[in-house]
Amino acid sequence: MKILLYIGLLLLVCFLPVDGTDVGKLIPVEVIAISESEGMITVRTDTGDQGRGEDLSTAFADLKDSASGVIYLDTAEYVLLEPGTERFVDTAESYLKGDTKVCVAQEGIPLDDVANYLSVHHPGIRLEEVREVAEIPCIAEEDGRYWIQ
Repeated sequence: MKILLYIGLLLLVCFLPVDGTDVGKLIPVEVIAISESEGMITVRTDTGDQGRGEDLSTAFADLKDSASGVIYLDTAEYVLLEPGTERFVDTAESYLKGDTKVCVAQEGIPLDDVANYLSVHHPGIRLEEVREVAEIPCIAEEDGRYWIQ
């Protein structure tokens, strides 16, 4: 009787439809910047993709819907919170890994080379630790040069 049950389970697993993701369509994100302007939240990535919405959840949904591939947030190493967006940390935790590093960033900071800079000059605070620290490091950029304050 157990053998028939095992055979039935095996057949069921083999013939269930599976929605896979083509690896070639994945867009691995390393840096995410969150900003707010005129009541709209914008989420930008180092891949050039962005999403907008009235709240962070809507902005992340728009990011995924408008990308030319499948945005893969599990590879995000850094999240940059532009001024006034620190309150979104709790919501960001539901989209990003807890060990994603956090910085406050100047408004409109370019994301082109910031990942290279941050990989050497670690901000040191992880998303899951933000509520426990008094001050979050701030990253700034001027003429293509970055520094942490």
